[in-house]
Amino acid sequence: MSDVISMKLVEGAQHIAILWAYRASYVDHEIEQGVSRGLLECDYHEYRLRLDVQSPDAGKKKQEFLDEVLNEPSIIGLLAVFMDFDQSLVDALAKKGKPTVFIERPLPVRGKGTIFLDHKMGARLAAQAMLDLGRKKIGFIGPCLDAGWAGSTRHNEIKSVLAERGLTLEAEDEGNYDMQNAALKTKQLLERVPNLDAIIFSSDIQAFGGIRTLRSQGIVVPDQMAIIGFDDSDSARRTAPALGSVRQPFDQMGALGVQMILKALKGEKDALENITLPEELILRGSCLPSGQKEQVYRAA
Repeated sequence: MSDVISMKLVEGAQHIAILWAYRASYVDHEIEQGVSRGLLECDYHEYRLRLDVQSPDAGKKKQEFLDEVLNEPSIIGLLAVFMDFDQSLVDALAKKGKPTVFIERPLPVRGKGTIFLDHKMGARLAAQAMLDLGRKKIGFIGPCLDAGWAGSTRHNEIKSVLAERGLTLEAEDEGNYDMQNAALKTKQLLERVPNLDAIIFSSDIQAFGGIRTLRSQGIVVPDQMAIIGFDDSDSARRTAPALGSVRQPFDQMGALGVQMILKALKGEKDALENITLPEELILRGSCLPSGQKEQVYRAA
């Protein structure tokens, strides 16, 4: 993916800037829908950098964009999606009357204006469901080392839930959320731990790769291997068997992010908040016995 600046600055107009670590994924699409809904409520224009964080000059392009946001008078607010930067820049933007809101960020939060997902809740629900379904040897495929982000939070929480039952989590690190890499990691995990009876993947796309490997080895889902993913994508509901997945309110995050900026621009008191949105687990055919209807797990 190449970096894309969407829409040019419009002369005489005011703009809300959006800095986005964009993967062109289902998650991005859902957040984008929410952002678009939020922008419909105002007359501001959008000025966006979709940044390929893997590109060699990503850091330079990010800084150039942030410098423009800080110094361009027509840019009056900033929404950062899966991106982070130092609090000093947030403070500098605030002094110029330019509120900043983050959708997910790994750095410690010192101010207000960040929308989180409760990744611990989703991970705990997934682990608990597998245990309730009678699974004893559970694996995990996803990011294990990306401190502060969703993947490692899920890994650590699932590991903790199993440890409470005296069980060990068998994990393979796959930090790119890539289907082919997940298929390979699934093969490696099965070679290392052949008696697995469940795998939790850190995204639906990784789960699809894992299921491909399982099918190639004649392992039947869910009879021999229960599977749960994360994101509850449209594809999760269309696979056979349908994929059990942790649902995350991405659309709501996008809309809330824009709404917070608009409230701050209107001068509303306490417009910027730190909000954590709950996750819920939808159990489907990839982990339920044949014939059982879809089930929803929520935190008590």
